[in-house]
Amino acid sequence: MAIRFSNGVCIGPCADISFGSSGFQWMTINSVTSTTASGIGQNGITVAVTQSGGGMGATEGVFNPTVFPEQYGVPFTGSQIQNVNSGTFTATFSQPITDALVAFSSIGNSGLFVPIIVSTPFTPIFGTDVTYQNPVNATQYTQLTGNEGYAIIRIDGTITTVTFNYTESENYCNVCFGFVNQNNLPTPTPTATVGSPTSTPNPSATPNPTPTTT
Repeated sequence: MAIRFSNGVCIGPCADISFGSSGFQWMTINSVTSTTASGIGQNGITVAVTQSGGGMGATEGVFNPTVFPEQYGVPFTGSQIQNVNSGTFTATFSQPITDALVAFSSIGNSGLFVPIIVSTPFTPIFGTDVTYQNPVNATQYTQLTGNEGYAIIRIDGTITTVTFNYTESENYCNVCFGFVNQNNLPTPTPTATVGSPTSTPNPSATPNPTPTTT
């Protein structure tokens, strides 16, 4: 079934779409300074965030959340990170997580293009008024650029840290960290270990019988 969105609003067949139905888990931020932030998410997993250029603050939910398709559940409420400065973001999770997510709300503006350079290849999940650069394969990139852009990216695999460089100062962009549902991950397929067959020892030689003297 084809599903189409315009500015985050479903305009195609949408019977199976509900808020947060993708299972994406977004962190709720509980502490913010200009250079550090911390938050908590599913299963009590926490995140510690630093911004080398400072300029972080907090907003209630993200700016213009209705731009994002409902199934991704990008937060309308709860404290989220506001950023106004260029600098390097580093988000460190309290344990390894699979398929980290970052949502950006209002990258740049109509007169300002802002490149974001990500240290690890990412897969675009959603984007409007963004472009992707530095492809590493057919589906992954290491840079996105927005002018009043909105995006969700996924860093595939199991990681503990997400790092990216927000290259321009502006007022302002929201940044949300999260991950896919950690309670509904595919079960890994066991890999059979093929070893050398156990050698069967040669049977002990049967001694020749002692001749009987007659």
